[in-house]
Amino acid sequence: MFLQTLWLFPLFLSGLAVDPSVLGIHNVSGLVDDFLEFIYPILRFNGHTEIKFDDISTTDHPVNLKHIDSRLINTPKLREYLGSNTTIPFSFSCEDGKLGDITTLRRSAPATERLEFVIGLFVKFISIRSHFTLEKLYVRFSKCEFTLGDARYKGKLTLEASKNDFKTDLKLVAIGDTSCGLRDKSTPRGNEPLVLKPVVTGTPLKKIIEKILTGIFKKYAKEVKKLTNEKLIDAFSDVIKTNKLCDFLHKRNKPIKHH
Repeated sequence: MFLQTLWLFPLFLSGLAVDPSVLGIHNVSGLVDDFLEFIYPILRFNGHTEIKFDDISTTDHPVNLKHIDSRLINTPKLREYLGSNTTIPFSFSCEDGKLGDITTLRRSAPATERLEFVIGLFVKFISIRSHFTLEKLYVRFSKCEFTLGDARYKGKLTLEASKNDFKTDLKLVAIGDTSCGLRDKSTPRGNEPLVLKPVVTGTPLKKIIEKILTGIFKKYAKEVKKLTNEKLIDAFSDVIKTNKLCDFLHKRNKPIKHH
């Protein structure tokens, strides 16, 4: 509830008049880089390079095995579908997911600090904003179940970003001496889809399942990108509070004289 209130408050403030004579905008790129370099060894030491990711699943997804290499299939029932236009139902469910590596988040544009005073409310708030990229992105699921026709297999799934194409805007807002957090309006940057390569282990049909999953995740690339961004925001909201960055911002958010 606290975070929801925090997110809405800056939006409310944005519609009010701000006296330009008391605005302060500074480049704090070095400060942001120093903070990230300070907390990353701590996160790695504590094993906090990954964050929990939602369970994923799909049901009754029809697939065609017509163009599948016959050498990949050793199940008699599945071989009946080779060379046929008949579709076969496919479903999967994965849980116990982890997204990483959050310690590869890097600033990709200048970071700016903005100090503002809102006329009428006598409220001051400070914000730090920049563009970031996640240099190493993957989602690992340790428990998965795949069903292809009548064949059912258990295994593991890792989704790996095929290239460094995950970019996001993050904005940290501190209001007065108490409230602090990342705004939920932070969004992935760019229109490029997040290309994920599925890697399946623990099942004899892993190559076939990987081909099927490649098509599925390509279809839902935007949704995966959005969810990844939300999880990243959640993770760094905790990192910021745990490592006292909010206390630091509150000290910088000094009283502003209104002229």
